[in-house]
Formats: sequence, structure tokens, C-alpha cells
Amino acid sequence: MSTSARHWLREPLLHFVLLGAALYLGALARQPAGPEARAGRDATIRVPARVITRAREEWTRREGAAPDPSQTRAAVEPFVREELLYREALALGLDRGDLIVRRRLVQKMRFVIEELAVVPEPSDAQLAAWVGEHAERYRQPARVSLEHHFFARDGRTPAALEDAAAAALGALRAGEAGARGDSFVHGRSFTGRSEAELRRVFGPEFAAAALALEPGAWSGPIASSYGLHLVRVTQRDAERAARLEDVREAARADWRAARREQAQEEELLRRLARYEVLLAEDDASGASG
Repeated sequence: MSTSARHWLREPLLHFVLLGAALYLGALARQPAGPEARAGRDATIRVPARVITRAREEWTRREGAAPDPSQTRAAVEPFVREELLYREALALGLDRGDLIVRRRLVQKMRFVIEELAVVPEPSDAQLAAWVGEHAERYRQPARVSLEHHFFARDGRTPAALEDAAAAALGALRAGEAGARGDSFVHGRSFTGRSEAELRRVFGPEFAAAALALEPGAWSGPIASSYGLHLVRVTQRDAERAARLEDVREAARADWRAARREQAQEEELLRRLARYEVLLAEDDASGASG
């Protein structure tokens, strides 16, 4: 490598080192100097029992024997160094003004507040009142039970597909027995399905049409994502208000989530009451006055 190339590689590194040193010295300059500045700081690093246990286990696994006291101290040295650097960073104020650190601390504090929000189990009366207050959320949709004969698009022209379905419909209405149509991957019969459930299987056009059919007679052909269907609705249940026994688990989860959110908000407001909130304009107007 040429001298100029080596110089070119070293120069950015030198600039980086100088910049880091300048930032560190600048942070030091903002701190009170001398031993008295550290007098109020805890000069003891206590290693928790869980850290010691984990370090001993790792040492034993690696070395094949439990560590003696001096080896135990060596095993926990990484924790001690990390704690040292953490405290020194706080002493220099390196946590202030760092958006990532700020967001992480806010997140951890939210977790603390969530843990403080203890929510009891709701009574039946509370759940019934909750379902009544949120009736639209738990309203039971209309449902149909049906059977169908399927005619696949694959291997047929549109005209042949229509003819096959029409011929089978005539035979079904005439009461002729026997299997008709093609096999369908999801089966021939469906019980108590809502429009949303039918839509997931057949597509929106089929689901809307099936829900509009009156029970008893064969109808069709109705198009789906797969082909054409001849459909007979065997039972139709109208939309109705929810009964607690039908939606108990969903209502319980929703009630607890709402109460937890309320408890967290109350805890946050309780802590906020300790502070006075001033806008920058408030400070400016106070100074000018």
C-alpha cells in the first residue's frame, strides 16, 4: 500500500478519535471538578445474587469445575465494568438529549405503569352492562345453513359451465336424486355461517346472494371465486342482539382492556399532578413582565 493511501486511511480515523475526545472533554467540562463533585455519588458497586449465580454456572459449564472466590470475582467482572460505564455515562449526562435513550426510558416507564394497573375480574352484572352499552359491537349477524352443488370453471367454456349448472338445477327442482356437479374442497354443507364467514370461503358475491335466499328451494347458479353453485338454504337465522352467554369471553377481554387503559390513565394523571407544566411562551412572558 502506498504512503498516500495509508495516510488517506489514517486521516478519517484520526478525525474520529479527535472528535470523540472533544465530546468527552466537553462533557467533563460541564461537570463539577474534584473529588468533592463525586462525594454525593454511591461509590459501591453491588453485584446482585442472580448475576453471581449465573456467572458461576457459566464458569462451571465452561471450566468443568465450580469457581473459587477469586475466580468468582473474575467471572462477574463483565457486569462490574458494565455498571461502571453506565454510572460514568450518567455522571457525564450522556443520557440527556439522546432520543433513543429517552424513548427506551419512556417505554420502560409505561411498562411500570401497566404493571401497577391491577384489574379485577368482572361480575356478570358488569359484563351484562358492558354488552348493553356496546350492543353494536357484539350484535350477532344473520346466519344461514346451506348445501350446494359445485361446477368448476376449469375444463369448461363459459357456455358449457352455464349449461351444466342449468341442467342440474332443473333435475334438482324436479326431485331427481343422485350426485351432481364437481367435488368442492371445502365440502357440500355449511352450518350457521355468517356473511363474513361465507365471504372468506366463496367470495363477496356468493356470500351476499346466499344470505338473501329464502330457505327450502334450490336456487342459482350463483358465482363464486371457484365457479358456479346451485344452493339450497336449509335454515336462516336473522340478525339479533347478543346474549351474554354467546359473547362472554370477548366481552370479558374487552372490559378488562378498557379498565386497564383507564387505570393506566389515572396513574399517569396522578403522577402528572406532581408537576407544573409551563410552555416556552409562559417562560418568555414571565421574563418580560
